[in-house]
Amino acid sequence: MEDYRANSHKAKAEAKETAEKKVDKVVTGKVKRKKKSEVSKFKDVFISEDVSNVKSYIFLDVLVPAIKKAVSDIVKDGVDMMLYGDKRGGSRGSSNYVSYRSYSDNSSRSSRRSVRSSYDFDDVVFDTRGEADEVLASMDELMDRYGVVSVADMYDLCGMTCNYTDNKYGWKSLARADISRVRDGYMIKLPKAEPI
Repeated sequence: MEDYRANSHKAKAEAKETAEKKVDKVVTGKVKRKKKSEVSKFKDVFISEDVSNVKSYIFLDVLVPAIKKAVSDIVKDGVDMMLYGDKRGGSRGSSNYVSYRSYSDNSSRSSRRSVRSSYDFDDVVFDTRGEADEVLASMDELMDRYGVVSVADMYDLCGMTCNYTDNKYGWKSLARADISRVRDGYMIKLPKAEPI
């Protein structure tokens, strides 16, 4: 009973802290919204953010099973040749049939999920690198305090208006966020925004 009360009080305190979350503008200069180009949208949808995941998939899910199957076939065929004088795999009912349906179903399902789970928001262009640094540092502070930063939080830090949906998407990690120079100023390159 004691644990239940402690957890209940902790949950209420967290809910109160989240409800009182106030994000103030930290930017003093001009900030502009920049719509993502069609090329950028295409890249976000079709190109994986994490190339190491692609390498891992190719190695663990494609190459390793293929190598295991080849070794198994070599050993099995070698034993059949020693015992029967020829390969007898066909007479034992073994088949080289591979059902690609499950691969296709799983990959299309996961790609649909990833397309749906990312959120398209406008980039923000800052006049100076210092202001972009300030916004990113404030986002890191919010991340440390609340464990998540929403797209709306980022817009609030920039003094920009946002819509209701911007509160539903954001980031649970900003480790890969970076500031880059663009034609009009500086921009924070953020990972894909996901449901929070």
